[in-house]
Amino acid sequence: MSEMTKVSNLKLLHGVWKHHSNLIDYIESVRKDHGESFQFSFGVLNGLFLNDPELVKTVLLEKWAIFPKSRRYKVLSPLIGDSLLTSNGDRWKERRVLAQPIFQTKIIASYRGIIEKEVKSSLDRLRDGVSFDAYPHIAHFTFRVISKIMFSDDIDEVFDEFHHTVLRIQNECTKVALYPFPIMDKLPLPTNIIFRKLSSTIHKIVDGIIERRLKNSNAHQYKDLLSRYLEMIQAENKNFSMTELRNELVTMLIAGNETTALTLTWSLMELSRPENKEIQKNLITELGAIELPTDEENSFLFLKQVPKMGQVINETLRMYPAVWLFSREAAEDFQLKNIKIKKGTLILISPFFLGRNSSSWKNPNHFDPSRFEGKYNEDAFVPFARGPRTCIGMSLAQFEIQLYLFNFFKRFNVSSEEDLSVIKPKPLVNLYPDRPIKLIPTNL
Repeated sequence: MSEMTKVSNLKLLHGVWKHHSNLIDYIESVRKDHGESFQFSFGVLNGLFLNDPELVKTVLLEKWAIFPKSRRYKVLSPLIGDSLLTSNGDRWKERRVLAQPIFQTKIIASYRGIIEKEVKSSLDRLRDGVSFDAYPHIAHFTFRVISKIMFSDDIDEVFDEFHHTVLRIQNECTKVALYPFPIMDKLPLPTNIIFRKLSSTIHKIVDGIIERRLKNSNAHQYKDLLSRYLEMIQAENKNFSMTELRNELVTMLIAGNETTALTLTWSLMELSRPENKEIQKNLITELGAIELPTDEENSFLFLKQVPKMGQVINETLRMYPAVWLFSREAAEDFQLKNIKIKKGTLILISPFFLGRNSSSWKNPNHFDPSRFEGKYNEDAFVPFARGPRTCIGMSLAQFEIQLYLFNFFKRFNVSSEEDLSVIKPKPLVNLYPDRPIKLIPTNL
């Protein structure tokens, strides 16, 4: 790899200020001038944008302990505290060890009934030949699923307030996370004030659910995430406070809702394109010929082996990773190939651009699930990150996506009367469509 070029301070300042509402366009322009990977700095901040699969592998997998989560994640602390998402070192290890048993295959598979009930409710609200706005429709489904998995029927009385508040704070999370300058999250800006107020409302709701569960004499009958966390705390970690528990639960709720909804939305959009009609037809044929095993754990394993559906999901994740950009930070000086990285250097990694790097993918801007039929460069495919800090909820998210698509294409095919080619990715905290995606389900 040749020496990385450096984006000038003036160009960086101008570009971030001008394009901060659509950083994909800005990064694309910088890549044209500086290559796939480049250096940048602003004041005392030094950074690298890495879009070389080999270098990404070093940072995420081989030398992951040297590159912990960056301090920029602390901007979310008013909402999720020092949780699994934001913590590092021993504190992160403690939380990961506590949470890991909760995401075992057997436990995830046990949520099949909850997911399928909400899938049926979601699909029953669709009408033959009547268009629907894909993202809000699917996001309602994913929020129902994650809230039920986490809190069972304890969520019912506060569901509407909870859902409304989460929808609002997702927008505010985007604003604070995309501040172009770190100092901005410390100022009494209107966004910060609203963010903290909404965080307080969510804390109050979740704290109330936890308190009621602790007082419930029948709490042992619950098998949701809250119950399993309480069991693990009692068995393994007596010093884990209820505030820490709430922060972990809120983290999982926020992280497990939008990302799944967006992956399903982008998948249905691509399958609705006229040029992808044959891909959808083959998927419907595949799913029409099979039935799920009745056993929960076998159904979980079975869905992982449905080839065309798995390829569609992977191709969607390659082109439209919900978490399109994440960061790490050098904990010490390090030599990354021919680049000397100083302690404190910010490392930016984009699953979006890795998935569209032509050195790893042929025709990267073309939706082609068949590219996942054989071997592919795993270092260029990191929609859930990679290494020890791989997203802990990955298997649950995949199970939910699989069950939705499996049931959707048992009942419908999908098309659109809109020009889907005008829809572009909008990079906020997650990767949204820049306008409504209107799709039409047709009964099979």
